[in-house]
Amino acid sequence: MIKVVAFHQNQLGDLLFSLPALKAIRDQRQEVVISSVVRPYLSELLKETSLVDEIIIREKGAGLFDRLRLISQLRQQRFEMGLFFSCSEGSLILGYLGGIKERIGFMGRSDFLLTKKIAKKGTSSTLNYLRLVEEMGIRPQKRDYVGLVKIPSSDMEFARRLLKEEKIAVISPFASKRRKNKEWPKEKWAKALDLLWTKKHLRPLIVGTKEEIGQAEKIRELAKTASPQVLAGRTTILQLAALIKLSKIFIGIDSGPTHLASSLKVPVVALFGPTDPSCVGPEADNSLVIKKEEIGLIEAEEVMARAEEIS
Repeated sequence: MIKVVAFHQNQLGDLLFSLPALKAIRDQRQEVVISSVVRPYLSELLKETSLVDEIIIREKGAGLFDRLRLISQLRQQRFEMGLFFSCSEGSLILGYLGGIKERIGFMGRSDFLLTKKIAKKGTSSTLNYLRLVEEMGIRPQKRDYVGLVKIPSSDMEFARRLLKEEKIAVISPFASKRRKNKEWPKEKWAKALDLLWTKKHLRPLIVGTKEEIGQAEKIRELAKTASPQVLAGRTTILQLAALIKLSKIFIGIDSGPTHLASSLKVPVVALFGPTDPSCVGPEADNSLVIKKEEIGLIEAEEVMARAEEIS
């Protein structure tokens, strides 16, 4: 029996990028036990994939006591191998002090704590993460995240009760504070939502975090005919997945929810500005990308045309 532990990054998109790597280990290594170190809000989604045997929670901003407890937990498990999807110094230190014998990760800061390291080609992506398992001698058969996310029936029932058979489009307009250059202007979102309503009679649901409620309300106020519903901050990650699964189309920027929609095989229109969709674009065949050097150059009519093309 070989025991493997994976250290994940903190964002939804990065977790989804790691799923094909976990599946490759599960499929091609007999008698393997896989554990994952993740943030709490990602744990339920990862659990439902059935790709890992144990989830180890790593709290954000954990103090010294919690870090020592986590190191002790890792040492007690006696992991033979660690995969570091995360390049953070904190993760590498945990792996080293946790007594993991073989530690595979990417070149970069503090990579002296790794026993095997490979160069990362560009940013975090499915292909980069698959290169880590290839370093284990595994040749992955599945190279995308499509179909790997599973949604419990209780969350699907929550979404059905909320929607009451209304036809919807899920809208994800927001990026993290450090990635605001990924965001599309609110006025253009409002225009696109009005077009969705008048042309396809789809009710927009605006999703996001509780910190983004104010921005979502601003888009709602700017919309003239669509009357979008703001669900930012009101769903768990699995409830969000269920709502996306029941939607007719998903429209979003380069973000975790866009990848979640693509993994669920929902028709997606993804708006890209500075980031490269050939590296980190949505992976399902029914996901379409609109890419311009500055995302603000994309027009609402272009988004509507792509939406009509796939839904």
